[in-house]
Amino acid sequence: MKRFPMLALGVGIAVATPISPSGSWQGWVSPALAAQDVSFDNITSAAGGVTLTIPHIEITGSSLSKDELQALMDGPWGISTADTLSKFDATAFVIPEIHIEVTATPVAGKDASTSESVVYRDIRIEDIKGGKGARLSAAGMSSDVKGPVALTASSGKILATDYDFAALARIAYAAATPGEAPKLISGPSSIENMHWSSSNAGEINIGRMSVGAVKARPLVTPLAETLATLKVLGEANKPMPPAAAAKLISLLADFYDAVAVDGMSASNITFKVPDPSFKNGSIQTIKLGSFANSRFDELGVEGLEVEASGGHVKLGRAALLGLDFKPLLSSLAQATRSGDLDGDTVKNLDWRNTVPHLDSFELGNLDASVPQGSSSQSLKLTSYSIKLSNYAGAIPTSLHSRLEKFVADAAFLKGQADELQQLGYKSVDLSSKADIAWDESAKALNLDEVSAQGPDMGSVLLKAKLGNVPRELFAGTPPQMQVAGLGVTLSEASLRLENTGLLDRIVARVAAAQKTTPDKLRAQWGTQAALGVPQLLGGSDSAKAVGNAIASFLAKPKTLFISLKSKDPNGLGVTDLMVGGMPNPTAILDKLDVKAVANQ
Repeated sequence: MKRFPMLALGVGIAVATPISPSGSWQGWVSPALAAQDVSFDNITSAAGGVTLTIPHIEITGSSLSKDELQALMDGPWGISTADTLSKFDATAFVIPEIHIEVTATPVAGKDASTSESVVYRDIRIEDIKGGKGARLSAAGMSSDVKGPVALTASSGKILATDYDFAALARIAYAAATPGEAPKLISGPSSIENMHWSSSNAGEINIGRMSVGAVKARPLVTPLAETLATLKVLGEANKPMPPAAAAKLISLLADFYDAVAVDGMSASNITFKVPDPSFKNGSIQTIKLGSFANSRFDELGVEGLEVEASGGHVKLGRAALLGLDFKPLLSSLAQATRSGDLDGDTVKNLDWRNTVPHLDSFELGNLDASVPQGSSSQSLKLTSYSIKLSNYAGAIPTSLHSRLEKFVADAAFLKGQADELQQLGYKSVDLSSKADIAWDESAKALNLDEVSAQGPDMGSVLLKAKLGNVPRELFAGTPPQMQVAGLGVTLSEASLRLENTGLLDRIVARVAAAQKTTPDKLRAQWGTQAALGVPQLLGGSDSAKAVGNAIASFLAKPKTLFISLKSKDPNGLGVTDLMVGGMPNPTAILDKLDVKAVANQ
């Protein structure tokens, strides 16, 4: 690549290892077509099993002289390359074709080698000013891989805008200055009609791939210097030394902080696999939202459809929103500041601080059918979402989730399948909700709602307020978390049950097994609750109220509501629940206002 910085950086067509010059440019430069028009012919260079051939290059309206262009391409490259490119203006930079031939060394124990032939067509960089091309395009690309796994690939039109060669050269060879922010290096770009096919692995087609504007800054250690070091280590074919591993991790952490992209997407995707049971597969869109400061706004898939013999999967949308790798990368970078990543460093790393943060997850319009013998099992989901925020260390202290109409054949639930089918449920239809939030200033954890419901089954609703919940419970050391947990208090809690069929079916099944009637069984259970619950809870008036409410609910199961509220404004703590080292129901209920009602 040493001779072709503009191709490697701008067009994105380059080999993996530097190409050393094999000859002189002197014979390649033709007489200028005009005052500042220059052409190059029959350019060939090879290194590391890669051969690059460019039959012709033509530059029109160049602001650099022939000698300056020759010096630029001959190198050596460094910061001065960026300075020279920043003075480069041209009307057009045209390459009719680029040929790349790659031959890989056979893998140990295997005789077959792999070769690849790549051709890029009609590359044009237009309206270059100050080293920035207003428009970079190629008519297409084709690739043919031969070896143990044969593969063909191609693409249609490739287009990029506002491609800054000078900025790219600076990113490659300069070190970041303190506080330097990413700057625009490329405007929106796209590739059309991408195709890969292999007799061994199937086929993939992408109608269009788009990338938004890209910003970047130099790394703390110049990229070219770091890559050269890593290349040498890779060629050694030995385990990476701890110092080199530390350098690589520092590079990754710095890279993800240095680059920002205004989103990426691939659309109109189809795929096939070499399986006779597979019919077709497609995806409307794969989306990677804006990326900056080590954080993806979105990683999502929309419009997935897979058809196979006897089954299918359809998915409207699945997405991770607000995926932040900063905690992971920052923790690893901090651990490698000593310049080493030995066993002690890894052992002493607090892995709780490395967990990436996620804002939310969304899943919608799932429809699946799975073959099961001569029939199939179905599963549908209208939507599921979970939103996480207010992180304390690795733990989100605010959680809001929604599950809407999870409908599945009972057989899908494996261990519970037989039980559900014996109760007469061929399928289940469930929805749920959870709203939990921690108020740091009040040291309160509020369970505003934890609920679930299902048609022909019933519903359950739990609410609670916990006090004396400090940050150490979520983000302290293990001993601090344990102490904080012992100090948590209960302010109030409530439970509401509603029966719309599940309890009736349970009663009918048990009654049949005991050779009695459902009415007699409900009466028996009600009597047992009225007598047994107060005895279990200490015999207080509150215990009797709870027992009577449960008995009424069992006798005529409609609704049951039980609420508890601490008489002490500071709440009921763990020490209040224990007398003589054991829970004492009477002592506990004496410290609570208890309400229990049924069928209201």
